[in-house]
Amino acid sequence: MHGAHHTRFSCDSLKPCCVNFGRITCNRYDSAFYRRQLKKNGVKLISVLEQLDDSPESIILESVLEGMVEYYSKNLAREVMKGLQENAYQAKFNGGIPPLGYDTL
Repeated sequence: MHGAHHTRFSCDSLKPCCVNFGRITCNRYDSAFYRRQLKKNGVKLISVLEQLDDSPESIILESVLEGMVEYYSKNLAREVMKGLQENAYQAKFNGGIPPLGYDTL
């Protein structure tokens, strides 16, 4: 499973349990793909934090939660890049191997 967090699933017969649905993937398209694969194989996914059933309200809530997780992931990536760029503008060390002849302070 490319992109899935394998360690976040624990399997109890045919009912994998996860802490919350947002921990499956940080991309709602991947999440839909993996959920479809599980459903096709007769596996029901159960969340510890979200008590969702098969009602229409649960379907919309699940979609909103997945959208919020994807937003958080993309926003965090953008903020990290801003921090790295700001460090570079200020000639601060961002990590990695320094170029030949340079030291880190």
